[in-house]
Amino acid sequence: MTGWDVPGRAPKATLRGHTGRVQDAVFDGDDTLHTVSRDGTWRTWGLDPHRVAAHVCGRIPPPARAYWERIAPGTPYRDGC
Repeated sequence: MTGWDVPGRAPKATLRGHTGRVQDAVFDGDDTLHTVSRDGTWRTWGLDPHRVAAHVCGRIPPPARAYWERIAPGTPYRDGC
């Protein structure tokens, strides 16, 4: 399922997990998205930015200082999340 930037008419994010086309998607008001697919599955996606960041930070190592300075010049270095 691909999320869209409607005014920019461009994909913003892709949620992977269903093997069939998504038939319906519903936000439940607490940063959660529910999707139902033609593959017969229902998925729940946590969209709280803090929860997503914690999930990502728990899976990838922090960037090395030299790499950080190359990709974010002038931005203070942050060792991890």
